[in-house]
Amino acid sequence: MKFSGYRSEDQHLELKRQLTDKLEREVVAFLNSRDGGVIIIGVADDGELVGVDDVDLQQLKIKDRLEQKMLEPIALREAVINAIVHNDFSREVPPKFELFSDRLEITSAGSIPTGFTQEEFFMGYSVPQNKELMRIFRDLDIVEQMGSGINRILNAYPHSIYHFSPNFIRVVMPFAEGFIESQSSTMQATAQATAQATAQVESVESQVLIFCQIPKTRAEIQEHLGFKNRDHFRKSILSPLIEAGKLRLTLPDKPTSPKQKFYAEVQQ
Repeated sequence: MKFSGYRSEDQHLELKRQLTDKLEREVVAFLNSRDGGVIIIGVADDGELVGVDDVDLQQLKIKDRLEQKMLEPIALREAVINAIVHNDFSREVPPKFELFSDRLEITSAGSIPTGFTQEEFFMGYSVPQNKELMRIFRDLDIVEQMGSGINRILNAYPHSIYHFSPNFIRVVMPFAEGFIESQSSTMQATAQATAQATAQVESVESQVLIFCQIPKTRAEIQEHLGFKNRDHFRKSILSPLIEAGKLRLTLPDKPTSPKQKFYAEVQQ
């Protein structure tokens, strides 16, 4: 059974029998393309409809792969709020946020309140250094209740992300497992997609220059290349070739003339 919307693959269409490990690379390639593109999973290269076993599962896999998060967002939000609300501003030292290649470090002035133990700290018992800030945050529904932030952070990260000293508390939040690898894959895919796009442009230019050994109209060149969008063709192909001096106008004094044709400049 053929896919009803079948057409041959091109620079704007990819047909896939199943989800593969090249998904990110193909998505990046389309994102780098001016006109974007479409990836259809469950259709063979010849248009044969093979289907997908579990649509919901496949959608979740795609979503998870394309939305790899650097840090757990709820824990990050709570860690930032805690650093501000519990920072000892009387020392004239603001909270510090440092982003490294594999982690985020949040450092606030002050330490565990006097008389409290680390065990009590991790149980959520707390006395804010800045009660007015806490009141404002609660009025704005940024904070729900005292001490709840620690529990949310520990739901995502172990106790070991906390580092205590007599004058500071530092939270070291490592990037999510697989995040760095996914970014490396994305960077590699971007480089490959850029190289592919450059090669495609050069190939199209060559086709135009060969076709225009004899003067041709804009419509003839566009039809020869199979471009449907006139503005896109003019901006991305025709104008750059003219500006580069590779294409010449038969009527240079009348660039918008309906009788205008274009011919390839003979290379010496």
